[in-house]
Amino acid sequence: QVARLWTADGLVRRNRALEAEVERLRLDAAMLEPIAAENRELRRQLALRPRVPARLVPCLVLSSGGATGWWRQVRLGRGHADGLAVGDPVLTADGLVGRVTDLTASTAEVRLITDPNSRIACQLDPVAPETGVVRGILHGAGWRAGPAARPELLHVVDPLRLRYLERDVVPPPRTRVVTSGLGGTLPPGLLVGYLLDSEVDENGLYRMGDVMPAVDFGALTLVYAMVSGGRAP
Repeated sequence: QVARLWTADGLVRRNRALEAEVERLRLDAAMLEPIAAENRELRRQLALRPRVPARLVPCLVLSSGGATGWWRQVRLGRGHADGLAVGDPVLTADGLVGRVTDLTASTAEVRLITDPNSRIACQLDPVAPETGVVRGILHGAGWRAGPAARPELLHVVDPLRLRYLERDVVPPPRTRVVTSGLGGTLPPGLLVGYLLDSEVDENGLYRMGDVMPAVDFGALTLVYAMVSGGRAP
């Protein structure tokens, strides 16, 4: 009987030790999860590299808004000393973020595609054989707080506005919108967003529609500046 009691007592102690070990492992896992999440995000961003025929410079987002407010600009922790130049596209693995508008040796100001002053030559993707290339101009719209923002959006920005599409082409919802490359300021094929809907303008001249940005601008921490392949820092 004494042996049985000793065995039972040992099992209790062993069980408590195992419970303590499980709790320690749970705490370790909780502490490692942010690192694992960061690694997953970095792997996702690095998957962008084979898709873009240019040198990509990783840039931390230092601040957003400035005097112009949210959804208009961000400041990056890279500058002309790192090879960046005015006009360089800035993107994530999700899509186009904006363009570099001003530089110091170590920082860059980026105008976001959500800025009301932003204009981007775009086209619908894929190109349908029956319609050919359908091009338009994408306008930023800033942001709108509260319930007025569209529920489809990832964040509280107004949808981008795609104008000057061919009037008689009715694209389906969720059609991809990419840069067209016209004007030479941006390379073609960069994802900008997804068409939510479209309608003919009040004068009946062209079609226009709302575009959901592909990028979640409320979660920008790491972006990439696309610099000319031959440009050295």
